[in-house]
Amino acid sequence: MVATKHFTDRRNQRGLRKSLTRFVVDYGERQGDKHVVSKKDAQRIVDHLNHLKKIALEIAKKGGAVVISEDEALITCYRKNR
Repeated sequence: MVATKHFTDRRNQRGLRKSLTRFVVDYGERQGDKHVVSKKDAQRIVDHLNHLKKIALEIAKKGGAVVISEDEALITCYRKNR
């Protein structure tokens, strides 16, 4: 998407960083011509990211992990060796 001068002026005037508006466009709910992220939506995203962080830290603590699959079947899994 291309930002118009009006959009850029309003974004600056309202203190909305470029990364914030990009996030709304990328993750917001589409409502006609709007992209919307409510406070509740933002909190759900934060909670989900915190959950992913917890899992990633656990994997890192174990030295990594490997899952072997074929088609739709999970075959085996193990800790990744260095």
